[in-house]
Amino acid sequence: MAKNKGLLIAAAAMLTEGVVLAVWGRRYLELMENEGLMDLGKRIVRRLDIRSPRAYAAIGVAEAAFGLMMLRRAQAAP
Repeated sequence: MAKNKGLLIAAAAMLTEGVVLAVWGRRYLELMENEGLMDLGKRIVRRLDIRSPRAYAAIGVAEAAFGLMMLRRAQAAP
């Protein structure tokens, strides 16, 4: 059960982060960098120096979709 709870928390975090990245884009990365909360994935996206809001939206939607898939898998697990 503890493993399942951890997967639920991680999936919800990934889903939320994907949605925020899709909506806020570059501002989200700047906020996370200013707060010292950059992980490897955010650093890579930041260093690519993407300017297009559509690119951020696509990356965010993909991350949210993966988070949703993980969330469904966690809920279906016994």
